[in-house]
Order: sequence, then structure tokens, then C-alpha cells
Amino acid sequence: MPSVSLIRASSYALTELRGSLDMLLDPLGGMAAFVKPGDRVLLKPNLLTGSRPTKECTTRWELVYVVAQMVQAVGGG
Repeated sequence: MPSVSLIRASSYALTELRGSLDMLLDPLGGMAAFVKPGDRVLLKPNLLTGSRPTKECTTRWELVYVVAQMVQAVGGG
């Protein structure tokens, strides 16, 4: 049976966002459950329009940045 993890992030501040993502992935085994050392990972943010970031039609840079750090921390690149 598939697993789902869902939380509400309260901030896009990098340290708080990292904590939220750790909490989100923890029940699924953390980032290491998805990325193994030596894996090459492509992060594909949603880039729908050139609208302002607060319109939320694109993935915020903070999320991409923190996920990239998490990938690197477990040995992915």
C-alpha cells in the first residue's frame, strides 16, 4: 500500500523549511530512502509563468535550494 506524508510548512525561511522537509520525509525513511550515494538527481521545479513568487504558480527557490542541499547531504549530486 502506498504511503503518504503531509504537513503544513509555516515558513519559507531556510532553516525552518529544512526542518519541515525533514519532518515530511521522516515517515518515509528520509531523503536517503529516495537518493543513494552517487545518484544523479534532476530537480524539476514548476515554472508555469513569469509571475511574481507570491502568486505561487511557480516552485519557490527556497524549496528547490533546500531539497538540493538534502540530496547532496545523502551523497546525491
